[in-house]
Amino acid sequence: MEEHSLQKIALLVSVMGLLLLLFVSDYVPAQTKEQSFLSSKTTVQGVVKSIQLREKVAFLTIEGQKTETMEVVVFAPESLYLQEGDYIEIIGTLEEYQGKKEVLAEKIILS
Repeated sequence: MEEHSLQKIALLVSVMGLLLLLFVSDYVPAQTKEQSFLSSKTTVQGVVKSIQLREKVAFLTIEGQKTETMEVVVFAPESLYLQEGDYIEIIGTLEEYQGKKEVLAEKIILS
């Protein structure tokens, strides 16, 4: 008799737990695989194709080994020592701005 009661309680608790998860899942936003990559640290290597200097920011376009181009944002460009054609490695954060992926550079290594 006691074992039968424990089985009923276990079944009831399991069903209540599943219902609770069902209701809670409506309030928790789903994160796609694409979104999980954004705001993560990354390392990008490639050749500098263009440099656009602004007052407090520089925009680099680099071309990687797979002929894929990527925009890189560098803050405090007064210490920017790069020129077009340089091969560089960038350590930074992958972000999305106006529907495009770009890297916010934290460290630039000239190779």
